[in-house]
Amino acid sequence: MKKILVPTDFSPFAINAGKVAFQLARKLEGEVMLLHVIPDLKNLLLAPDATQTETTWEEKYLQQARKNALRQMNKLIEHEQFAIAQVEQKILIGNVSQMIYQEARTWQADLIVMGTHGTTHLEDFLVGSNTEKIVRNAPCPVLVVKDQPVNFMLANILFPTNLLETHLPAMAKLREFQRLFDAHIHLLFVNSLVGFLSSEEIAQRLHNFVQEAHLSDFTFHTVAAKTEEAGILLAAQSLNIDLIALITHQRRGLSHFFLGSISEDVANHALKPVLTLSIKDENYLE
Repeated sequence: MKKILVPTDFSPFAINAGKVAFQLARKLEGEVMLLHVIPDLKNLLLAPDATQTETTWEEKYLQQARKNALRQMNKLIEHEQFAIAQVEQKILIGNVSQMIYQEARTWQADLIVMGTHGTTHLEDFLVGSNTEKIVRNAPCPVLVVKDQPVNFMLANILFPTNLLETHLPAMAKLREFQRLFDAHIHLLFVNSLVGFLSSEEIAQRLHNFVQEAHLSDFTFHTVAAKTEEAGILLAAQSLNIDLIALITHQRRGLSHFFLGSISEDVANHALKPVLTLSIKDENYLE
């Protein structure tokens, strides 16, 4: 995991994400790409000056936007918190979410790190937002952070799972983070009203999952809750974890985590960073 893509609009949330990304890059001795996407003018509710041609107005806008973006990028990397050897800067023009995941694919990014508002802007974070679209299409894991930790450490990782083989690929990705931070994984099974299992059924699933995943250094927890998201948030709080790792199916994005029922509430209300690990739906088309 050496290449970290950091989309930024220079907001405080994006800067927080950048600080985390650069901490990770220093630990990994990796490289960072700072990416700013200038929205396509067709998506902006702006009217050109009637005294100018549309082409002239667009050229002036793009020239100024590029200049501002480059200035802010240079200001970021001059700060000591962003000081690493391998930093690339790129400015693109177009649809924001499309440009980000296309660049992630082209650059062969190992991780995308993004910021989000927090607990009160669900419509900005997930519903129809760039973040949701990027997670849905990203070719690599996406780390969503809210507040900037002084030191980004992952001693304890919570991984909600249905303990079925469909979650094994995501578990393999998560073990990379486990090895990197020498972290302890907390497997969580939420026994909700939908699909309630007996303790014997859960134990059998756990045995098979651990064997197939070759899992070590973990603790298993089960919690009964009305909904999966309620159980996850409760466990995250009680266990004092550092990261929540969630599975998303690329075909439907964050609105359908595992079991097709976990809503945006987890990512929206969790106070800790959230790592999304995609499982490509066999019916998903590029």
